[in-house]
Amino acid sequence: MKYGQIVANTSMNETIYRCFEYISKEDERRFVRKFRQQRTNGWQMTDTFRELVLGAHLCSKGFR
Repeated sequence: MKYGQIVANTSMNETIYRCFEYISKEDERRFVRKFRQQRTNGWQMTDTFRELVLGAHLCSKGFR
């Protein structure tokens, strides 16, 4: 795990790393920074997680 534990939830953390396989390295770093800034705001972190999952899915289908 390149960035260690990004979020406290283990299954969310594993999903984040799987999503990173589909997005650019620049976006990956942005998401890590965003997750770390939102550690105390569970609702916002969940929204960011959803954005990442959707973005990774779109990237896996060829969208940028």
